[in-house]
Amino acid sequence: MIRSGVSAASEHRLEIVAPGVLEAYVPAKRLAQLERRYHLEPSADPNVILHVIDAPWPFERDQRVAPRLAAIVDLLDDNDERSRRAAQRALQAYKPALR
Repeated sequence: MIRSGVSAASEHRLEIVAPGVLEAYVPAKRLAQLERRYHLEPSADPNVILHVIDAPWPFERDQRVAPRLAAIVDLLDDNDERSRRAAQRALQAYKPALR
């Protein structure tokens, strides 16, 4: 599981806090197990947001937080206006690393 969006905001210094909300990427093959273990069900106001990856896993094996740009994109996709504003501010200040 890789934290992203509001769950990666503190690591990436994004200006949003959402205590009690988990946003993460999970492999499709683990979804059913997570749903059973944590009794996850669809909700109009979810406190768990899972981005299910049904393709080769794009993250490093030991990675726990999505890259900054992925977290920003997830905030842009959020229904919450505060999250979208935080993402827009982060994009305006975004400077990719030079190699």
